[in-house]
Amino acid sequence: EISILYGKYPYRRISWELTGFGWSVIASYKAAYGEAPYIQKVCLEQEGDYKFEIFDWDGIDYGVRYNITSNGRMIAQGGEFAFSESSEFQVTLTMSPTMS
Repeated sequence: EISILYGKYPYRRISWELTGFGWSVIASYKAAYGEAPYIQKVCLEQEGDYKFEIFDWDGIDYGVRYNITSNGRMIAQGGEFAFSESSEFQVTLTMSPTMS
């Protein structure tokens, strides 16, 4: 599960991308002004390495943060970035992936 916390201004121009399996794109989102998704459920069906990248189109940080969880367990988090930030994490068989 990917949670985007928009902080002070909920209508931000934020985009993100989740890659895996040889760095192919698994899920992505581009938010224009007026759109504010807070939680996106993504099914990670295979174990392996993943990379989450988040982008702020204008580079102004207003407290945007993100959390990535699997079955309630925090596996990546971040925030307070200028234009972009990335987190890499691994999903294993002992960590059941979330299903949407």
